[in-house]
Amino acid sequence: MELRVSLLSFLTQEELLLEQFQKTTSCLTKLSAKPRATAKPFESAKVQEYLENVLQNNEFPPPSMEEVARRLDCDRRTVYNHFKDLCNAISAKYLSYRRTNYVETVAQSCQEVREAALKLYENGEYPSEARVSELISKPGFLRYKQVRAALRETRRDLGLDS
Repeated sequence: MELRVSLLSFLTQEELLLEQFQKTTSCLTKLSAKPRATAKPFESAKVQEYLENVLQNNEFPPPSMEEVARRLDCDRRTVYNHFKDLCNAISAKYLSYRRTNYVETVAQSCQEVREAALKLYENGEYPSEARVSELISKPGFLRYKQVRAALRETRRDLGLDS
């Protein structure tokens, strides 16, 4: 922020300096006059009960800790600070689901790649990654080693690669 005062005026006119200072401080107080949000009370018993219900409930897919905190309308870190063990258990359940889901999805993509490669071969086309990716539902899965290996194996079975 500048005061828009020349050096000569600054050194000789105290009134001008005082007036500019008052304007500047009034602008600053207007900026900082916003009221702060009041802290919400943390209902520990209610939160603990909800976390225990989430663990016992067989909701599918299991919610992440981020989702649980959103449902409680609380900050995830606050909940974690009060209930580390429950939060870790919920996170472990979610992570287990994600891992299982990943393995199943990759296996499904491998099967889809095999089918696409066979279809291309039967139509007289070489089953390249580009052509196969056009036929599968999730072409981005070709970035995984297992899916690319399934394509290489299928080509090898067809006698196209050695």
